[in-house]
Amino acid sequence: MKELFGSFLSATGNTQKIAAACNFEFQLGTPIFPSVELPEEESGFSWLWKKSFEGATKRYKPLTREVTARLQYELNIINDLGFTEYFLIVKDIVDYCHKKHIPCVGRGSAADSLVSYVLEITQVDPIRHNLYFERFLNPERTDPPDIDLDLCWKSRDEVIDYVYKKYGKKRTAMICTFNTFQSRSAIRDVAKTYGLPEDEIGKITKHLPHRPIEEIEEAINTLPELRELRHNLTLYEEILRIAARISDFPRHLSIHPGGIIIAPDKITHHAPLEMAGKGIVIAQYDMYSIEKLGLVKMDLLGVRSLSVITDCIRAVTNDAVKHEGRSFSGKGVPDFFFKNSTTLSPLDLRTIPENDPAVTAFIRSGLTLGCFQLESPAMRGLLKKMLIENIEDVIAAVALIRPGASGSGGGMKEVYIKRRAGLVQSDYLHPALKPALEDTFGVIIYQEQVLQIAHHVAGLSYAKGDSLRRAMSKSRKKKEFLSVHQDFVKGAIKNGIKEIEAEKLWQYLAQFTGYGFNKAHAATYGTIAYQTAFLKYYFPIEYMCAVLNNHGGFYSKAAYIEEARRMKIGVLPPDVNYSEKNFTCENGAIRTGLSLIFELTERTVEVILKKRETGVFTDLFNFINLTHAGEKELEHLIKAGAFGSIHPSAPQLMLLKKLFFKNKKKADITRYVAGKIFLEPFNTYQKILNELEMLDFSATDHPLFLFEGHISWKDIVASDQLENHLNERIQVCGWLVTSRRVRTRTHSYMKFLTLEDRFGLCEVVLFPAVYEQDGHVVRTHGPYIITGVIQSRLPGEANIIAEKVELVRIEKNEIERLLITKNNYN
Repeated sequence: MKELFGSFLSATGNTQKIAAACNFEFQLGTPIFPSVELPEEESGFSWLWKKSFEGATKRYKPLTREVTARLQYELNIINDLGFTEYFLIVKDIVDYCHKKHIPCVGRGSAADSLVSYVLEITQVDPIRHNLYFERFLNPERTDPPDIDLDLCWKSRDEVIDYVYKKYGKKRTAMICTFNTFQSRSAIRDVAKTYGLPEDEIGKITKHLPHRPIEEIEEAINTLPELRELRHNLTLYEEILRIAARISDFPRHLSIHPGGIIIAPDKITHHAPLEMAGKGIVIAQYDMYSIEKLGLVKMDLLGVRSLSVITDCIRAVTNDAVKHEGRSFSGKGVPDFFFKNSTTLSPLDLRTIPENDPAVTAFIRSGLTLGCFQLESPAMRGLLKKMLIENIEDVIAAVALIRPGASGSGGGMKEVYIKRRAGLVQSDYLHPALKPALEDTFGVIIYQEQVLQIAHHVAGLSYAKGDSLRRAMSKSRKKKEFLSVHQDFVKGAIKNGIKEIEAEKLWQYLAQFTGYGFNKAHAATYGTIAYQTAFLKYYFPIEYMCAVLNNHGGFYSKAAYIEEARRMKIGVLPPDVNYSEKNFTCENGAIRTGLSLIFELTERTVEVILKKRETGVFTDLFNFINLTHAGEKELEHLIKAGAFGSIHPSAPQLMLLKKLFFKNKKKADITRYVAGKIFLEPFNTYQKILNELEMLDFSATDHPLFLFEGHISWKDIVASDQLENHLNERIQVCGWLVTSRRVRTRTHSYMKFLTLEDRFGLCEVVLFPAVYEQDGHVVRTHGPYIITGVIQSRLPGEANIIAEKVELVRIEKNEIERLLITKNNYN
């Protein structure tokens, strides 16, 4: 350096001084909590104590010794571990949400805590559901608590903004996450650099499995959907080679979906920062590094189903009079239905009555499309097979549907279902397991049951039981594993169990512990799931409208439109005189909103709504003069059927629109040129095609209407009649709603299809041989005709084991003939 900077000798000296002054060491493993505002003469612990007991007196009437003792126990542990401030911060955020009527529910293991429950952070009673505080906060460990809050997705940014303002932008930041190149994204990006067009790349990547890059070439050589690609594989060999080299490399930095951190002082003292979109400051450390630093972290996650619930309730309360004479669960209407919609609190949802027989039967039927956590094909099938009877069964279903219970955990789901149905007797490896497993028919479903077993069998504390659970999980450490093994066996022997039996019990636990699900989380989501089913059953129009407006869920918007139609709810097209921005309830039907129309700008939507305040639009020219909508926007409005209240014929309006812009926007000249020409309205076929193009769904009828003349319906079994044809070979026909591909134990592929007809959904299984034979056919929405046998191994199950898959096709000349056919739709 002296030679390089010979003319600046002082620079090299200064460099050495700076280097000597730099001596920074991370203080890892010690929680760093910010200070919180407290009333005078209150410490953090005294204030948390007061708020907790204040909440307990509201939650429990009367306040029992059991509740008081557990509350004191939890508060003392929280204080001893130094986490008082953390709970006060979370409580403050929750209070803000309640004040602003923003749905907010704590989820995950936080619901194991009674303190969380009485502070109204969580909504599940841990005493009622047998939840253990040690699963959330283990007094034998120093890990900081991690409370995740689910929020209404529309208001999440508002809550985050509150946190920034409350604690200061200099102390607050979002957590980053490192996005890496996965197999599909690596192939996509490399293909772009080779100049391949986006649509061609998409045809390939959308059919690739989510597998490691080294297995992609095998998939290309195996998957039926990529059969055509194999003939041109040389084009992609170089792309695959380069993609393999960059796989798992960091691609870019992005914002964690909900992680936010608060520091006690300037956050720059603890983490490097950068500015992201919307002016949000993010830390350049990911969640794992943040945890090691000890900074307070919490997840504020936007959940659409909470918005669905709130929007539905508000729609009901706005028209509460019509519900006054109704009976819910044999009781009157819950009080909150008559609260002013603007003051409705998410806490009011607790008054939804549990275990309503009608709602339980509704869930048991599997008619839960649009219901939180209950709508996937696998879950709807599970609900039918379980023959659920109460909300506890819904909670069990939420846990059982997870991959661990149904797959690697030894098929716990199937064992549970058979035992619950009485097909197989419940069995316990040892009588000592019965107290912990009796409610779940001898099957370990929940992580909390491991704590129970450790306590009842080996006499271990619940804290030690949680340490056992952690040590036996997939991330087990050998030293810790051996230690808890010894403690368990010694404790079991001390309790009178023979050593050989104690070892068997240990092996039994080791087999299932890694696959158990957190019951606190299942109870939280199961309760919300039940609430959504209650609302769908009693308020179908308001509920389905809320589902459509919050575009969340397992399926596309089109699937929820068809579900509404099956529920006898009318679906109305958009209309410039009646539609709002989004879907709305209108005289027992759902009206499509203007914002759903393809390429209709937000400005034009706002202008339409504003101008309509002074009166309805009377004709096309009146609409143009008032809104100044563009030619393309007018065309899309017409094709979507949005001028139905103005003129009965969309083709006539298309003609007037074209003449208007061709004749320098002169309405009088346009009327003169058009003369007495009258064009017939679009027929049903054209209406459906237009709506699919403009709205991505059809308001007029199911898309299957387009194929009515090309399907021999007398040979087709409707989806709601499958259980009447068990073990028979039948044919079904439907529109493809979703599909799922899985790998078998023999490393071949199979596929599950969900098809939809006018009567409902049905599940089709393509085992490897049929998938290899016909899988290449399944590339569009269809429709498809499936030939197969109805399988039913358990009550409520009716899956189609496919033998043949056929795509229903219409030739171009036939489509042209249908479009000029006179309207035959009633």
